[in-house]
Amino acid sequence: MSRLAGISLIALGIACWPGNMAYRALYGMVTFSTLAMLYLAYVGLIGVVGILLWPAVAVHGGLSILLVRARRKEQKLPAPGT
Repeated sequence: MSRLAGISLIALGIACWPGNMAYRALYGMVTFSTLAMLYLAYVGLIGVVGILLWPAVAVHGGLSILLVRARRKEQKLPAPGT
């Protein structure tokens, strides 16, 4: 649990980094979800397996993919009024 808390602090640092970029929160969410997925997969591969471990890996992987797709879709949309 403490490693997931560390991962969340890294993601929070990315989301709150100073600047005027509107997508910092999205980058923080992608960072957390991806790192959590990788860590949980690592824990599962070394042999610590619970009943909800692999579903949690799948949920974090799916969430990461959906967040990246949303960002790409947002980039392709034309600006309003152009």
